[in-house]
Amino acid sequence: MIVDYYVSKLKELGSNLSILYVEDEDTISREVQILLGKFFGKVSVAKNGEDGLALYKSTKHDIILTDVSMPIMDGLEMAAIIKDINREQIIIIITALTNEKYFKKAIDIGISGFIPKPSEANHIIQSLYEASVRVSETRQNKQYRDRLEQLVIDRTNELITRYVTDELTGLANYQKLKEDITTFKRKSILLLNVDNFESINNSFGVETGDETLREIASSLRMLIPKDAKLYRSNGDEFAILIDNKDTKYAHSLATTIRAYFLENKLPLQKGERAISFTIGIDEGAG
Repeated sequence: MIVDYYVSKLKELGSNLSILYVEDEDTISREVQILLGKFFGKVSVAKNGEDGLALYKSTKHDIILTDVSMPIMDGLEMAAIIKDINREQIIIIITALTNEKYFKKAIDIGISGFIPKPSEANHIIQSLYEASVRVSETRQNKQYRDRLEQLVIDRTNELITRYVTDELTGLANYQKLKEDITTFKRKSILLLNVDNFESINNSFGVETGDETLREIASSLRMLIPKDAKLYRSNGDEFAILIDNKDTKYAHSLATTIRAYFLENKLPLQKGERAISFTIGIDEGAG
């Protein structure tokens, strides 16, 4: 029953994992490859540590299962190099060696598990199941950390945006205007004050006043050039920051704005309403 549990769980976990198997004896290699193919989504095979290292460098693997005694480069030498590349890499060794010095070296390298030779399938399956659990938990923890970090980034950006954005109109606010003034080299500022705005609030209520400000903001967005910036700088005051334009341009824009609102009434829920502005121009503001 216990073996069946490991088989079932390893199939479930291993289908999404990759494993690198390093073994120089062909007969053993073929048998273990068949076993690994029943559980893992991807199985890569190498005949010695040098080939295994090259495979690992070209394509990272979730688990490495390796023999120790091999020509050219043995399993421990390969494992030590891989651990230098990725300290968290899970490496399981299959070995007939029992020397205490050998085990100490393996532990110092950071080997994750040991399977004795000759190896029974049940022992291999159990060891690979335990390794797969570790890989899956590491993945889940990383996904959780990544989501948490993204939430922090999103929340920070949201707070920054709210700090420099007028909630009612969606325009940049006075704080943003102060920041942008320092970045514009040659600039003019149009300061627009809505005439008699207080009477709108008094006569029709705050909701109509808010609607009026939103409609004004929408119209001004349409009127200003793409390289200008629009702000709601105070209650019934707006500002337009213009960069790299001469004085005539600022005065021309002010004339355009006055003419537009003179000819076009705002479509409010309680009826259309004409709006006018007192406009001041601060040339070469700094």
